[in-house]
Amino acid sequence: MAILSIIPLISYWLLLPISFLLLRALYRKYLHPLRKVPGPFLASTTNLYRLAIFLRGRQHYEYHELHKKYGPLARLGPNTVILNDPAHFSDYFGWDKSPFWRAFRGRLTDLDHGQIANIKEHAVVKRRVMGGYSMSNIIKSEGKVDSHITELMQQFSARCGTVFDMAPWTQWAAFDIAMDMAFSNPIGFVKAGHDVNGLIDSLHELLTGTGIIALFPKFVTFMQQPWLFPLIAPRPTDKKGPGALYGLAWSQVNKRFDAQDEEKHEDILQWIIEREDREGQRLSKGVLENESVAPVLAGSDTSATVLRAIILYVATNPRVLNKLHEEIDRADAAGLLSTPPKYEEIRQHVPYIAPIMREALRMYTVVGSPMPREVPKGGASINGYFLPGGTEVSICHYAIGRNTAIFGEDADRFRPERWTEEVDPATRRLRETGDVFFSNGTMMCTGRNVATLEIWKIATQLFRQFDIEVVDPVKPWQEKDSLVMLVWDFRVSLNVRR
Repeated sequence: MAILSIIPLISYWLLLPISFLLLRALYRKYLHPLRKVPGPFLASTTNLYRLAIFLRGRQHYEYHELHKKYGPLARLGPNTVILNDPAHFSDYFGWDKSPFWRAFRGRLTDLDHGQIANIKEHAVVKRRVMGGYSMSNIIKSEGKVDSHITELMQQFSARCGTVFDMAPWTQWAAFDIAMDMAFSNPIGFVKAGHDVNGLIDSLHELLTGTGIIALFPKFVTFMQQPWLFPLIAPRPTDKKGPGALYGLAWSQVNKRFDAQDEEKHEDILQWIIEREDREGQRLSKGVLENESVAPVLAGSDTSATVLRAIILYVATNPRVLNKLHEEIDRADAAGLLSTPPKYEEIRQHVPYIAPIMREALRMYTVVGSPMPREVPKGGASINGYFLPGGTEVSICHYAIGRNTAIFGEDADRFRPERWTEEVDPATRRLRETGDVFFSNGTMMCTGRNVATLEIWKIATQLFRQFDIEVVDPVKPWQEKDSLVMLVWDFRVSLNVRR
């Protein structure tokens, strides 16, 4: 009887949270300032809608379908919309980052430029390191890239006549190059032919986990309380997992910081260490450690994804392949290409590789997750809808790349010439506005020059040296959109070109 007597009390206490959740959902759907923005019902009521999309691993496809159904502005969450209208891209890129980005912090102090939300502060901090990533500085280390390309081509030569998975090799090469260009310390993935110390598995674990918790900024704020964060943050002393990646990055600074006057390296870290601000001060060790994380976390998946896309789209498009071969063979016959070719040689004598890369970026996304910004105080009017200050606005690179209003009715077709052909000024401006695939404005990708250098060089040498057959052009690989694109089982066969 005593148990029966408390059942009404239990029911009462259960009813309270259920009622709260129901009322909140009704408010978000019918009374919220974003109520008029079209979108799925669940998206308007809970961020669990975005979580479900993330976990399915097809974000870029689903957001593209969302735009096709609801238009260039669609509601993605209770306080989040997704934008695909070039008329407002300049607004978007001029806004601060949203709280979504706090999830990427490895520590709470000495923030690097990528972790700073305010666009003006970001620009100031970014200037401290950008010279290290300039093409003029990167070119000084081009010989390092050459050695890794030579090693990669040797591995490919050993696999000629067989079917193998190209996907991991592109990432191993990109990771080795990133570590060498940044720290003069490649891991040796390509030489080993496997994921050394499980670092890439750890990287994907970190990116997936970050992509999930970033959807819940209030939870992230709680986790990053000064009393809690040190207890749960990845530890750089960890041998496996996310902590091992931070340890890998920070150790590069620790090994060099106190000996900077004794040993000089031709790499990005050395440039940043020697950089002085206007007051003649150098960056602190803490800031350098945080800045060192970017090449480790962001330097391989992105470049590898572009390389795979280039290989797929060029190898399965005879017209594009023949045109690229003609440029390469003509330059080769004239003795204008080194082995591997230099960046400047490619720029002058194999210019087709540049629009090929741009078109691959457009066709196949590098970053699948929307990268949200925050509407400033005072709000903004977008496509006839008023977005109050604090609204989170995202874009999806894949959806933008397939936007026929920007890239024409053949937006689903791989056609590098769209970047070089003669078109009217309005069409040219529209395409340039839609070229957001390295981001834009002051928050443009810091590693763009490194990526361009290595991708041009690897792709040119690969198509120069081998005939490539993609085993299944219709379903070329397995993929999962997990913040960045994770690709595996990219089955190809190579034969040496005669």
